[in-house]
Amino acid sequence: MLVQFSVTNYKNFKDSAVLDLTEGKISEHSHHLIKNAYDRLGILPVAMIYGPNGSGKSNFLKALWHLRSLVLEGSSSFQEDYFFHFDSQCKKSPVEYEVIFRVEDREYDYQLKMTASEVIEENLFARNIKDSNYDVIFDRDSEGVFLCPALEDLNVSRLTDREPLLYFLSLSKKQQTLLPVYDFFRNMIFLSGHQTRQELISSVLKTKSLKEDLLSILQKMDASLTDIKSSSKGFVFTHTHQGKALQLSWNSESSGIRQLLAVTCCLLEAGQKNALILADTPELYLHPIVLDQLYHLYTDQKELRGNAQLLAVTQENSTMNNGIFRRDELWILAPGHDGASSLYPLSLYLKKGGEKVRKDETYSKQYLEGRYGGIPVIKK
Repeated sequence: MLVQFSVTNYKNFKDSAVLDLTEGKISEHSHHLIKNAYDRLGILPVAMIYGPNGSGKSNFLKALWHLRSLVLEGSSSFQEDYFFHFDSQCKKSPVEYEVIFRVEDREYDYQLKMTASEVIEENLFARNIKDSNYDVIFDRDSEGVFLCPALEDLNVSRLTDREPLLYFLSLSKKQQTLLPVYDFFRNMIFLSGHQTRQELISSVLKTKSLKEDLLSILQKMDASLTDIKSSSKGFVFTHTHQGKALQLSWNSESSGIRQLLAVTCCLLEAGQKNALILADTPELYLHPIVLDQLYHLYTDQKELRGNAQLLAVTQENSTMNNGIFRRDELWILAPGHDGASSLYPLSLYLKKGGEKVRKDETYSKQYLEGRYGGIPVIKK
């Protein structure tokens, strides 16, 4: 479960962009919160990021997905153009990532600073949620590598300067020691509005209980859709109108139904694994009313969601709605005059005059009026 993610000196982000999914000091929709039995800290199940074109919404998702690639695939995924684009001096500085996450009763803090040629610093800390202090799992800097007792017999002589130690550990027998860490990264799901995860859809359809949940949800959105099957020839959709059944292939089915299927399968799969979904424009082809219902499903039905989370970037401002989301679940990316974007939640934003955003405001209207920042500047 993601607690916090930050990235610095990455594409649109010169300074640290921090997404904090711990509950804010607000009262609405308290039933959304994911709480454990250990410290009762409320974690948000969803964060929606809004902002103008070119503000870095997709790049923020890619930063977290790129960190995942570094952990699971190594430094071959690191490219020279990852640094902040609008200041040539930033190419000399490392990209910095930090992710804090929880797995059952443990909280982990992983930090990585690296350039295209070397890892500058890398740390992994862990603590029992009942405790306030972190233990050092490993610590790597210019002076060398420190390993905790469970890892101290690991031979790091073959560790290269460009290789993250966490990736190096995944190739050794010691990976079992950090299996919860690797599972957190492995279980992430990337959903793009332009790419459909057909293998994930097939996986859901093969599981009886998940298929039943899937059809139940889809039939609420489109009453005519009565069945979906997967075969060697692809997916077959059955629609029933006035007692007559019509079967459609994947290519014959509408783009909207295919997108609805993809999004819903991601939600169900994530719920099974308590996974994090990174969704880029999930609203593509979907009617706003259908989208609202999907988000209500995700925030309200904990038996389906489990401890899964959704981090989405979107242009659909109608979902910026106090009937669906908490203020700390709504985030805005605003580019500055120097090209660097800043990220902030509505719950902490101060309007002109120092006023906070109230929970009874019409968020979408005020956002388009420019009262929250983060809108396109149109020259007349």
